Amino acid sequence: MSRATKAGNIPHMKPELLARIDERLKALNLSDNAACEKAGINRDTIRDLRRGKRQSLTGVTLVKLAEALETTASWLLENDQQTAVLASNVRPADVEPPNIRELLRDLPVYGTTAGSHKKGSVQISSDPVDYVRRPPALIGVKNAYSLFVEGESMAPRHCHGDLIFVRADRKARVGDDVVVILQNGEHEDRESFIAKLLKLGADEIIIGKLNPAAEIVLDRTKVHAIHRVLTMADLFGV
Repeated sequence: MSRATKAGNIPHMKPELLARIDERLKALNLSDNAACEKAGINRDTIRDLRRGKRQSLTGVTLVKLAEALETTASWLLENDQQTAVLASNVRPADVEPPNIRELLRDLPVYGTTAGSHKKGSVQISSDPVDYVRRPPALIGVKNAYSLFVEGESMAPRHCHGDLIFVRADRKARVGDDVVVILQNGEHEDRESFIAKLLKLGADEIIIGKLNPAAEIVLDRTKVHAIHRVLTMADLFGV
């Protein structure tokens, strides 16, 4: 049974996101509505961002819009010039080649993981919705993946829209931030959410939330897997 309270409000949208969307709209000569229709999302999505009716984009919506804008979700979020599609007037020959290790954009993004439990849990996609660069310590690692965070219940450690990196083969320890994957029924889709692991018992698992502070008790028989969220030290081999 959950002891959690409602998650905090989603923060105001970063203006850089809308600026990057506008950059791609201009490059592709697309209107707001045309881009949304191309992405297969609500046609008012970009308009609502401009008006402040929408404060952010969920991971799946962000990925769909990025594909329609012929770029990646990570570029829209981070504005990493090396991740942008070469859809501008810059010729590949004019760009200095980066180190080959930096070109390894093969780490799958399996959708989103909810920042709250019971309210807003998210289904993990069975197929990647995007690919991102591998941090140095994950090069060649087969059981690594990434997810976008939805919600604010783990803020400020993991905020709405953040991209987290996970290893399915790393044993989670008490005190770790983890992605919990639930299987509520044999024929039901699996759901995921991010939390801090507080206790691993024989019959129950207790996890914690930060914003607001709360504890959640889970029936261990319904927990399909617990995957450790990697720290910066994990990602860069410190």
